[in-house]
Amino acid sequence: LLSKKRGGILSLDSLSSKPVDGESRMDMVDICYPIIDRDKLILNNEIDNKIKEFIKGYENRDKLLKAGIDEPCTLLLYGPPGCGKTSMAQYISMETGLPLITARLDGMISSLLGNTAKNIRKIFDFASRQECILFLDEFDVIAKIRDDKNETGELKRVVNSLIQNIDVFSKDSIIIAATNHHELLDPAIWRRFNRVLSVSKPTELEINSLIHTCINTSKFKFDISDKKIENISSLLIGLSHSDINTILNNSMRSSVINEKNKITLFDILREAFLFKNHSITN
Repeated sequence: LLSKKRGGILSLDSLSSKPVDGESRMDMVDICYPIIDRDKLILNNEIDNKIKEFIKGYENRDKLLKAGIDEPCTLLLYGPPGCGKTSMAQYISMETGLPLITARLDGMISSLLGNTAKNIRKIFDFASRQECILFLDEFDVIAKIRDDKNETGELKRVVNSLIQNIDVFSKDSIIIAATNHHELLDPAIWRRFNRVLSVSKPTELEINSLIHTCINTSKFKFDISDKKIENISSLLIGLSHSDINTILNNSMRSSVINEKNKITLFDILREAFLFKNHSITN
């Protein structure tokens, strides 16, 4: 247990008093040391190489500083929901050994005028206490275009505060932001991230790898040949990683409930159909 423990007492103690919203008294961050199975994180080669390069850049920041490159480690992930943006942040946290501090939007956004900008400052100040990864999920909520005619002046103050806090954030830590709606982001926000990755839905080859990984790591017996897996992969094109995991998990769940000793091609096809069609009329 001690050998697997990844956070020292001092580092955890320094993060013990979480910032709270003055109005609702809700926590504004969640803190964890994530441990995920790397084999289950299916990425295409380009994204995988860029993530590894990003981690390597953080680990070699002293060398970069000596070479005159004094830039913060910032990463912006955008793409459809369920394609692994949060899992990537957790993977980077696991590989670097840094605690993952996730900003909670329900605690950060306040109904009181000016409080949201103050809450952003509180979160950045809290994350600056030690080396960490500050993860800003659903980033478009606080980083919208400032000339949006449907928004009030409060939004401009929030975005200005966000930009200022990103600019002065510790260069020994990492900022990762994720959004499903990159088209809503303010142009000034893009310049604050020195690495931007577009995360897309899995290709047929990646779906094939995802299904093989599920079969190889599962306790269930799958009576499905490689040729049939190829057929399933072509059927699931257009779905996200999360959608495909849901379909496979539903087929295993159905197997347990109906006391079946193996999962067949039909079981997965049935769950895929039910996932895409929420009602059956024939």
